[in-house]
Amino acid sequence: MLPGRLRAVVSDLDGTIVPRGSGLSDATVAAVRALRAADVAFLPASGRTPAGLHVLAPVLPEVSAAVCCNGAIGLGPGGRELLWQERLDVDVVADLAGLLSRDLDEARERDAGGLSAAGLAAYDGTSWSLSPEYAAAFGYMHAGPRQVVPLRELGLRPASLLAVHHPGLGSAALTAVLARSGLFDRRATITYADDQIVNIAPAGVDKGTGVRRALEELGIDPADAVGFGDGHNDVAMAGAVGHFVAVDGAHAAVLEVSDEITGAAAEDGVAGWLARAGLDLAPGEAQPALPRS
Repeated sequence: MLPGRLRAVVSDLDGTIVPRGSGLSDATVAAVRALRAADVAFLPASGRTPAGLHVLAPVLPEVSAAVCCNGAIGLGPGGRELLWQERLDVDVVADLAGLLSRDLDEARERDAGGLSAAGLAAYDGTSWSLSPEYAAAFGYMHAGPRQVVPLRELGLRPASLLAVHHPGLGSAALTAVLARSGLFDRRATITYADDQIVNIAPAGVDKGTGVRRALEELGIDPADAVGFGDGHNDVAMAGAVGHFVAVDGAHAAVLEVSDEITGAAAEDGVAGWLARAGLDLAPGEAQPALPRS
């Protein structure tokens, strides 16, 4: 049997239960369905937009609530009802667009092409608006409606989540550059899930706040939830659950805050942990790779 106090399983998607470049495995599908049978809530918590939840298609009816856009958007059972949506101040979006359209400092212009080489995307809760640079690099990754607009025009549009990419800077370095600008202090939350895209959410919003809010909606004490993650943006989630498990190969910061480590996504580490905890697994159905968000 599962531990008596376990009432919810919270999991990141990409890199945690969705292997890079793949879809849900048989074992993961079986595990999610078994959670429903055991009356344990399943809450995906992701940087993906609501449209990106299509990667969970075979088990979407089993989703009790979903945290999207790194906590900025919350959805109810099956990913249908909108529970909340937070938005960045338009001034923040405009300041970021302005920052990216000019050189932040001479050294980065000399060594990495300047921040003017960066691409920006903004999600408003319904569709993506992509700068030409971002669209050329990552437009294929985003599901749902999307349009390409000039970078400066992005600064005039409301957004719940921003995505920034720079061809010469990894996510950690780009995050540091954005933080050093001082433009986003107490105005936005900057984080990342992989080494290519930095995400910016409203101030005080992250996966941790989203998970707490979703658990409150379900009437579940965070102490009775277990969480799984791998990316830098999952660090905040660790403090929102009673027990946090990192998958093998997770970001160093995630490993530091984890209570234990399980196998990698490609090894069905989360499903394996649940099976060892006593979850009765049945055969599932694997899915092909799908766009992220």
